[in-house]
Amino acid sequence: MLWHPACALGEPLARRVHQWLRPGNGVGPEVFFRSLPAPGAPRAGLPPPLPGESRGALPVGASGKPGVANFQIVLPLIDENMVADPAWRHWLVELAKPGGSVVLRKAIPVALDATAYNMPAPLRELNYLRPAGLPLPAGSAMAGQPFEAMVRSLLKQLTEAMCRLLLPRAKQVERGPAEARGAAQAPTEMSLDDASLPKVTIFLSHAKLDGTTPARCLRDYIYGQTQLAAFYDENDIAFGSAFGRAIQRDLGAPQTLALIAVRSARYAARPWCRRELSLFRTPQRESEKGNLERWRVFPSLVVEAMEAGNQSPGIAELGNSPVIRWSDGPGIGRRS
Repeated sequence: MLWHPACALGEPLARRVHQWLRPGNGVGPEVFFRSLPAPGAPRAGLPPPLPGESRGALPVGASGKPGVANFQIVLPLIDENMVADPAWRHWLVELAKPGGSVVLRKAIPVALDATAYNMPAPLRELNYLRPAGLPLPAGSAMAGQPFEAMVRSLLKQLTEAMCRLLLPRAKQVERGPAEARGAAQAPTEMSLDDASLPKVTIFLSHAKLDGTTPARCLRDYIYGQTQLAAFYDENDIAFGSAFGRAIQRDLGAPQTLALIAVRSARYAARPWCRRELSLFRTPQRESEKGNLERWRVFPSLVVEAMEAGNQSPGIAELGNSPVIRWSDGPGIGRRS
């Protein structure tokens, strides 16, 4: 994360992104901050080099600390101060250029004001993250409601972008469901400038006998308010195709990385709903090294949509899934 020392939003946003990506106990990707000049540099000098950067940096791991991963996402928080500073402009342009580094690096610029789009190419040619709610109202505190809404928008966009970059590649689709999702491809095999990188797909599982309103609203929100995709049977199972094979294929596709179960009164009694959960929530072996094995269970969310007074049997596959309550009242996502 990079921000100009004169950017008031830089450090508060960087701290919130750090909290989001590393929520506790050191879990999550490493996050490096770069803003203040390097020790011994001129007052207006650049920050210390990024890990793996050739600008006088130590080779990866040479400092005695654990080496960094071979894939980095550079997140510059661009405002008028960064645009007006020639040293920062030159540095960011160099970071955004492909090749010339011991690590694979992808720049995802963030526009904090309207001047951000005046950066030189190749940054200007990229699609910026654009958090909603900017500029903040005059006098807004860094912990007030406008700031929190802007942070939430940034974190949503950043999460979508990172998930898309880290997806297994399309060539894995021909494998079986376990192999396709479980086998990770090395970042050096990616084409990070390829505009056709597949979207993250969320599988919507629901029982039609109880109505389709919640699932349809979720589908419409995903396509209208995010850069994600949704698997919704009415739209994604071709007429005349084998229903079971289509479900199994899409559940095992490498881009299908999350499932939302709309649990209504008859959901647990529907054979295909239980089958979808069983296929998706089966642990997948991701890698094996010596006596160590790495397994993964992909995330699921329960949207509780039962009407008052209804009862439904428990579903073991959803035992550790977070639950939110559906509400038919107004509001994005209609959840309470």
